[in-house]
Formats: sequence, structure tokens, C-alpha cells
Amino acid sequence: CVQNAYRTLLLCGHSFCRKCITNSLSIKDQCPQCRTTVPKEEKYFPTTSHILKSLGHAHII
Repeated sequence: CVQNAYRTLLLCGHSFCRKCITNSLSIKDQCPQCRTTVPKEEKYFPTTSHILKSLGHAHII
């Protein structure tokens, strides 16, 4: 999908257009790219603390 305006970030760090990821997660609760399980309670809108925690583990080169 080429729609970048409404991107959704999953906890695994992959992002998708909201429509595409909604359709995908309705079929299977996994990231389509890495197959990480996406918890039902945090499917579409990860909390700020989770995002910051993920960023804290990132290595910037």
C-alpha cells in the first residue's frame, strides 16, 4: 500500500497503513512482516511508554 498519511506502528517496530494492518490483524494477530504476535489490547495504538521503551533499545549509528 502506498498510503503514508495514516501509518500505524506496531510494538515490533513495523508500520503499515491503518487500513491494511486492520485487515491483516482481523485475520491473524501477527505482524505481517516479522510474525511477532500482536496483543489484542495493543493492536493499533501502542502506548507512549512502549514506543519510548522500544526506542531506548535502538542503537543509533
